[in-house]
Amino acid sequence: MLRFCGCARKVYNLCLDWWSAAYKKHKADGTDMGRMPDYSYYKSLPEYAYMKQCDAVALQQARVHFQKAIDDFLKSKTGKRNGRKLGFPKHKKKGVSRDSYTTYNNSNNIRLTPDCKYITLPKVGKVRIVLHRPFCGKVKSVNVSRSRSGKWHVALTVECSGVDKSYINRSANAANPKVVGLDMSMEHLVVSSEPSDNAIPKRVRLYRKSERKLARLQRKVSRRQWTELETTHVTKAGNVVPNKAPSRNRQKAMLKYARYAEKVANRRREECIQRALYYVRRYDVVVIEDLDMQAMARSLNLGKSVNDIAFGEFRHWLEWEAAKYDCYVHVVDKWFASSKLCNECGYKYADLTLKEREWTCPSCGHKHDRDLNAARNLRDEFLRKYNTVGATGIHACGDRASTLRDICARALSVNQETNDAEVAAASSEAPDFSRG
Repeated sequence: MLRFCGCARKVYNLCLDWWSAAYKKHKADGTDMGRMPDYSYYKSLPEYAYMKQCDAVALQQARVHFQKAIDDFLKSKTGKRNGRKLGFPKHKKKGVSRDSYTTYNNSNNIRLTPDCKYITLPKVGKVRIVLHRPFCGKVKSVNVSRSRSGKWHVALTVECSGVDKSYINRSANAANPKVVGLDMSMEHLVVSSEPSDNAIPKRVRLYRKSERKLARLQRKVSRRQWTELETTHVTKAGNVVPNKAPSRNRQKAMLKYARYAEKVANRRREECIQRALYYVRRYDVVVIEDLDMQAMARSLNLGKSVNDIAFGEFRHWLEWEAAKYDCYVHVVDKWFASSKLCNECGYKYADLTLKEREWTCPSCGHKHDRDLNAARNLRDEFLRKYNTVGATGIHACGDRASTLRDICARALSVNQETNDAEVAAASSEAPDFSRG
């Protein structure tokens, strides 16, 4: 499997070299770039004869992955792709890039044993596995990958006969759903609008706690030596230097560091999953704020702490677990002033700074905890939008939504359509001063 990962990485790099050379020639004299060579072309070359031992579908998928990377780069450059801007694809380097390959199920060459303890992979044979989640369906493809700590993972893509249903159905609660607002907190990950939920122990910043040990393991890696190989390469300055490989002791030190770093990441992920399960099992609707975590990590000198609380991963698992328990996750716009609005009278305290964790409303005199007040404002914002239409308005429109998530989504969409119609009607009745 490690050899297959190396062959897939080599095909990806060869496709990148071909595309760069063809595009450079096209820009120089207008030559047509032509069609990218197939993996079989490289297998026929004497210097790449070792690729014949690899799964052919894995090599073909490496070419497909490169083509997708080029398409995403061109769409991002022309503004046709949403999200952040993507750079030009880079070469995959051994020991740096993630070892993985993808293959498809042809003629039932990927199958599990009846006891689900072994899986048969093309040109690999039977491999002992630990099946984390039972499934019912036909295996379409698998992605085999290896982590830095040396653990192998197989991700199965399965075609199921029916649509996955939630464990429970909360559609009966649509008329009066149990709603909770969650505001991000640097100390507790999230603060709930229900004070009883905030009795959870203070969140342990796992990276901060393990930072000294990680630094010590990293220093051990840097002290271990490299072994010079017989082969050489030419640097950008034109110097010929020998290739180097990590020594046996360096590999051991790297493995220790990778295992401990993976342990820290697994603990953080498990905490996010358990916290997400707590809220989706307890409430019908969870309201959170759409925060730009990358921008927050790059400002305010909070980068390490923001990344350590992993609010983005918590949101991912919250939405994932909500689909299982028929819980609706509503995301409020990030520009909503949840912290500056008084939850008692609606006064907006525009001069609120980040250092003020508690503030007193100048209008009604109520003393607020910053995070608790923001969580309650997020909850009330959903209720304000939902109660204008609600489940009664949905069924009046003839929609037969089967789950609470469908009912809530439909209610908010009808609310938005109603608001847009009111705004359009008001704008049409208003006098037009555009022509003076």
